[in-house]
Amino acid sequence: AVLAGFDYVMPDPYAETPSPPTILPESVSKLDGRVVEVEGYMLPIKVVGNRVKSFLLRRYAGGCCFGRSPMMNECVEVEMDSLAPYIPHTVVRVRGRLAVGEVKDEYGYVTSIYRVAGTAVE
Repeated sequence: AVLAGFDYVMPDPYAETPSPPTILPESVSKLDGRVVEVEGYMLPIKVVGNRVKSFLLRRYAGGCCFGRSPMMNECVEVEMDSLAPYIPHTVVRVRGRLAVGEVKDEYGYVTSIYRVAGTAVE
């Protein structure tokens, strides 16, 4: 609830009048660099056999046609230090070091504000 407990306004790098950047609350920014446990639903990104190396951890299970799209502060990019089991359709807990702050792609769009270097999934 801490990570998603504020309104995050997704900036548009091509807007005529850019919106001011969202200032992350202190309760979130102070977690940068800390080892945390985060719960959510796994959406695989990089799969090796029946295991995952990287995935999005999302607050809600739905997506696409079912439910609403998650907000940027409701998703955590996870890169595991080793392959982890793929656990679909159920809440998982990820342990690892959290990085907090906007990461932008080559076009200026924010691709994440939370990343975890994962060490365990259960």
